[in-house]
Amino acid sequence: MPSPSERAFETAICESLLNLGGYSRVKVGNAADRPDDFSADLGLDTAELFAFIGATQPDEWEKVRRSHSSPDEAQRAFATRLAKELDGRGVVDVLRHGVVYAGHEKAEIRLAYFRPASGLNADLEARYQANRLTVTRQLPYEPSSTKTLDLGLFLNGIPVATAEIKNHLTGQTQGIVADILRRCPDKTVEWIPNGVDVEAIFTNMVMVATQVSNILHTPEFGALMESGVLAPRTLEVIGKAGQALADTQHNNIPKVGLLGALRERGWAGYWIDAA
Repeated sequence: MPSPSERAFETAICESLLNLGGYSRVKVGNAADRPDDFSADLGLDTAELFAFIGATQPDEWEKVRRSHSSPDEAQRAFATRLAKELDGRGVVDVLRHGVVYAGHEKAEIRLAYFRPASGLNADLEARYQANRLTVTRQLPYEPSSTKTLDLGLFLNGIPVATAEIKNHLTGQTQGIVADILRRCPDKTVEWIPNGVDVEAIFTNMVMVATQVSNILHTPEFGALMESGVLAPRTLEVIGKAGQALADTQHNNIPKVGLLGALRERGWAGYWIDAA
């Protein structure tokens, strides 16, 4: 059986996103003939961003355009403003509340439309369906560098997740574990001379946390929690475990743009195990 490769797993993920995940396009960020869709300086896929805005909010965008001498200048100015908003407020807040652009006229630009509570309003449903989900392979995230991320997931041109695909069978996860250890308290590092396999601990922690998180979000688990079958003490323990998982996603995370954080750290904060 051939050894699992990073490239093959990358391809499988992209195909799954296209066929099952609602994604409309796969791009290759470091292809020789690629269009200049992604700006590593701003951390935005401007082609997808302005295609979304133009299709869903032409009147609001016209207000932005009238504040500048040309359409290109308007796009550059808005993209720069959006990047600053993402760095200052965070991706989730910008996606939820949009950006107010104060030019000659005030324009309120939405950056995403969420699923409506029902399908009764055809206009809201059409806007939701207009969201543009794309994935970019080998995404260059640092200006004037050839460094890339294996996968970047975008909503309307805004990066919402990244993935570094690693194969522990070939030792690729070792560097990540070492980086984690450098950020850990001294007590954790003391495990090493005591014969504890720290790499195995962290690798298994990621796998377990991923599986538990997947279970907690299934309809079956939700039905079980509401069934009355579980004892109150069991519900309390499960609730604390779920809160602990949620806290790991939110505690001590500075409000900086995704690509800015990656440039500061020098590697992606998330990885998928190719094995």
